[in-house]
Amino acid sequence: MPVPAEKDDPQPRTPDNDILAMLRLNKEREAERAINQPIEYVPKKSRRRRDYILCMVVSNLLILGIMIAMKGNVVVLVYGFAGIIILSAGLTWVMFFVMEDY
Repeated sequence: MPVPAEKDDPQPRTPDNDILAMLRLNKEREAERAINQPIEYVPKKSRRRRDYILCMVVSNLLILGIMIAMKGNVVVLVYGFAGIIILSAGLTWVMFFVMEDY
């Protein structure tokens, strides 16, 4: 049975486009870099907790300020406390369960 003739490659392998040679070279460079310069991973510090505390303090103080300014009105006090509870729960949910670190 005759052996089929090899198809002519449109681009023959040369040192410039030999994939295996490139991979070998990359592996050698990685090994050399790991020996000479160890890479240390420094995690990025998240600003989420700082922003959460700032938003909680400012928003709750704003609602408390309105409640104090309208003292004596029971409806404003009830709505104010309800607003503080809903705002605190919603902000906590969004900041720690919905959003990613930034």
